[in-house]
Amino acid sequence: MKKPEDTRYGEIAINALNLIHKNKYTPEKAWDNAVKGYEKGCPKSAFLGLCNQGYILNVVNNKKEEITDNGRYAITAADIIFLYPNTTYTASKLWKAVGEKTARPETHNGQMHVVLALKERDYLQKN
Repeated sequence: MKKPEDTRYGEIAINALNLIHKNKYTPEKAWDNAVKGYEKGCPKSAFLGLCNQGYILNVVNNKKEEITDNGRYAITAADIIFLYPNTTYTASKLWKAVGEKTARPETHNGQMHVVLALKERDYLQKN
């Protein structure tokens, strides 16, 4: 089984975070630079939602925007991880847990890979 940061959108999330830390990019600009032809709205919205609400370590986002559904799914997933820190999650297991807290589509679309990759690298912080 792949580690979360080894999935396409997990890797993009980590690369975007590195751009934020090294180059002082905004979260949106960092994501756009890291995505390299794999543009997809759901994982991007998940990443930006986490940035916007202070869930990513050492990321200050002064551009407060409305949180999308995908951002809310990511935030809910992060909250679940913090609530049950000793639980090991796959993307599917975490998505199921998110579904117990909120209405959501049948399958995740990369959002959980973003959250889990950030968790694996200890970049998530409790807001």
